[in-house]
Amino acid sequence: MSLVEEEFTSCVTCCCYKLLENPAINQVKSKGTRDGVIHLLGVLVKKYNHLLGASVKIIQLLQHFEHLAPVCVQAVSLWVSEYGVRSIVGEVMREIGQKSPEELSREGSGVRAYAAFLTELAACIPAAMLPSISVLLDHLDGESYTMRMAVLEVMGEMVSQVLSGEELEESGRDARDQFLDTLQEHLHDTNSFVRSRMLQTFTRIVNKKALPLARFRDVLTLTVGRLVDKSVNVCKNAIQLLAAFMANNPFTWKLSSVDLKAPLQKEVDKLKEMKDKAKEQAPVAVIEAWELWEAMEPELLQTVQSELQKGREEREGEEERVEETALAAAENIAHLLRNNKYRQAVSLTLACMKTFPEDDLFVVSGGEEEEEDEEDKPTEEVVMAVMALIFKGPEKSSFKAPSAATGSQSSESGGVETGSPQEPPLPSSEPGDPSAAAELLSKQEMLVQYLRDTHDFAVKIEEAIAVISTMLYWKTTSVVQEAIDFFVTVSEFGVSQALVGVRRMLPLVWSKDAGVKEAVVEAYRRLYLNPAGDSQRAKAQSLVQNLSMLMVDASLGTIECLEEIIFDFFQKKELPPAVLQLLWERFTGKLSSSSLERRAAVLLLGMAARY
Repeated sequence: MSLVEEEFTSCVTCCCYKLLENPAINQVKSKGTRDGVIHLLGVLVKKYNHLLGASVKIIQLLQHFEHLAPVCVQAVSLWVSEYGVRSIVGEVMREIGQKSPEELSREGSGVRAYAAFLTELAACIPAAMLPSISVLLDHLDGESYTMRMAVLEVMGEMVSQVLSGEELEESGRDARDQFLDTLQEHLHDTNSFVRSRMLQTFTRIVNKKALPLARFRDVLTLTVGRLVDKSVNVCKNAIQLLAAFMANNPFTWKLSSVDLKAPLQKEVDKLKEMKDKAKEQAPVAVIEAWELWEAMEPELLQTVQSELQKGREEREGEEERVEETALAAAENIAHLLRNNKYRQAVSLTLACMKTFPEDDLFVVSGGEEEEEDEEDKPTEEVVMAVMALIFKGPEKSSFKAPSAATGSQSSESGGVETGSPQEPPLPSSEPGDPSAAAELLSKQEMLVQYLRDTHDFAVKIEEAIAVISTMLYWKTTSVVQEAIDFFVTVSEFGVSQALVGVRRMLPLVWSKDAGVKEAVVEAYRRLYLNPAGDSQRAKAQSLVQNLSMLMVDASLGTIECLEEIIFDFFQKKELPPAVLQLLWERFTGKLSSSSLERRAAVLLLGMAARY
């Protein structure tokens, strides 16, 4: 059957949509029915001209049935991937984009359904949504923060899944930069839910390593600023983003501004030295005389024509009397030409042609019959040829005004030997490959930039540590747990200021909140119970060393807190028997150890005795 009547198609689609309206369609037991309906609608959309009707019906379903957002996402993504109907994405997005703020204010559940649909669809098929993203941008200025969050999340998915990587074309990089600019702007959104969602979006982008390195500093600065936000959720998500930055940083495994300052200064000084050396060795740019002549020739020709059009008496009245030698006059003409004083140069040339009619510098080789006429009335070709001879020489070589000491000159006639071209000046540099030197300079600049970015990153993290350390005693459990996890992360990366937070969290082991207490114990478990070593004894030695470090210079209050944590370790049998054996060996002197280490061993054995 090649043609299907529209009424029959409408009847089938109505039955399908009625089945989708059932609230139980989302359940696992309805999966077969749901998949069958979606595939049937896909065939109708692809083969029976139901595309426009399907896009309108999806909007109506979302408007009245909030639970259908995941089903509609599944349907549209399947129609795009399996049936190749990409245009339906643009149609649905256009319908949502045309919703006015008044309509959205009346549709409470519909707005939530639209937002959920856009967000989930962007996670499934962001590439198909990219060409039509412009139809949604008006919602960024609307009053509905729900739609604002949805559009921004769509941009975030496009950045993390489509517009990432070094192989992006210019248009793709421009779109990515525009999206990131928009996301950064809304980190200061008036609504705290939007600010919080933007931090979550950037966390996903950073975790997927889709944030360009050039954006790290700006986004990190904005994130540190959100730590003092009035909203607890914003602060919590800011801590999570900072932890993601640390875990996915492209710089180094050890981030300490103190340790990085000296190498940075050393490489900066080396770069400055290389630049100074490159300036000293820079070759002198040589511009050939014939190149200058070609540049000035059109304007000079107009000046010659203008001078020759004057009457003879008028020209003679303007011409100055030549009282110098032909060689000195030629030098003067060349100097005037180089300084763009064309009228004076032409006037002096005409005067010299009359004063020195037989000098080689002011005679152009030609027929003897023309000499009389040229002497009485020179043509523009002859004047230009004389000036070209003076400026360029007989060949295309750099013109250099000869001096009185120049050899092979005729002192009687004032002529000059111009037959040999001049050699260009040699650059005042040491022997070597200029391209290799430029490559080394470029590598050094990249190294300095890398170290500077790393240092700036470490400084920003240390600024964040100072703020987050005050959050350890907030009443909000989730924020305290995020702060504890953050300090564990920065400690693993060797940040010098992390020890402040690690010690500050110790008293929380006495917290009445079981979640906070468990978070502190887990933090110390991650920091000190992950020993390195190939054998069991080597791991035990590393573990004892870590525990002993906790005891060195510890106050009485700190020791009591550590005792509670280590008792928990012994109670859960997380410390093997080899640890106790090594502690006894240290205490008895069987293993060489300092007095502080023996003191730490005694304290640890006392804690173990409680168990």
